[in-house]
Amino acid sequence: MDGSTSLLFKLGVPRPIECRLPAGSGGVGGERECISDRGTVRQRILEWEPEHRLVFRMVSSDLAAVTETSELRDTFDLTPGTEGVDVVRTTEVTPKAELSAVHRAELQLGIKQVHRYVFRNWKRLAERAE
Repeated sequence: MDGSTSLLFKLGVPRPIECRLPAGSGGVGGERECISDRGTVRQRILEWEPEHRLVFRMVSSDLAAVTETSELRDTFDLTPGTEGVDVVRTTEVTPKAELSAVHRAELQLGIKQVHRYVFRNWKRLAERAE
């Protein structure tokens, strides 16, 4: 990631640093680890279809906001597009308990901020590689 920051990151939303495969390669049953400036999320790989679909489910985390969730699942659907590959990311979050409307909005806003930041960095890196 490029290290840029935003107001939400300054207010405590975790700024992503990197996601990696600790074993060095992927596959169903393997692990994905996403590191931020405030902690780590470890995910199990549920689906692994390179260039088509990737699905991950959280197994543990030390991030304060994420520890309040009982389920966190990320799905990446990849399709050929007119200018490369189109990526659609869907994140499903199930809280451990009912959240207030304000807390739910904070969680959704934080997740969207993280996703925008990651996609902006991916785009920048892809353009640099061209």
